[in-house]
Parts: sequence; structure tokens; C-alpha cells
Amino acid sequence: MKQKTKDLVEQVVAVLSALLFFFVSIGVTYDWFTMDSINAFGVLLGAVIVLAVNLKGILSNHFPKWAAFRKANEKKVRYLEDKGIEFEEVEEPAVVVPKDKDSFDL
Repeated sequence: MKQKTKDLVEQVVAVLSALLFFFVSIGVTYDWFTMDSINAFGVLLGAVIVLAVNLKGILSNHFPKWAAFRKANEKKVRYLEDKGIEFEEVEEPAVVVPKDKDSFDL
């Protein structure tokens, strides 16, 4: 997991832990709201964030003509042009493919 994602998950878990201790201190208890459920939620949240980031990458590579991914694809094309790497655009799925795999170094 990237550091940003890990930090975000840790902050959410810390807030939920503080909320649990606050509820316990004022005498409010829920059977399902325990440290185990908070830790399990932290694992779930981390997995969902990683899944969302990966899905965005996969979809932007396979469907670059969608409005949501058009800007990212234009950046890829500009990067390849700046590096002098020849490429061709394939219609279905529309992805940028280097002609010479040895010259493609990110």
C-alpha cells in the first residue's frame, strides 16, 4: 500500500478508536463496535482504496477516449512525444502502444 493510503487508513482507524473510547467513557456501548471491528474496517478501507486506484488505472488504459480519462491519455501521448518514442494508437481498445519496446522506458 502506498504511504498516502496507509496514512489515510490509520487516521480513520484512530478517529474510530477515539470514538469508541468516548462512547465507553460516557457509558454508551454497542456489541458490534469493538476494537476488532474497527481494525477490520481499517483493513476493508485500505483494500477498497487500493481497488479504486487500480480500477482507475485499468479503465484509463483500456478506455482512454472516455471523457474521464481523456486528459490522462493526452498526458501519456505528450510524454511519449517529448521522449521521441514512436507510438501508434489502436482503435479498439484505444491504447497507446510503443512501436519499439526497447525504447519505452518510464
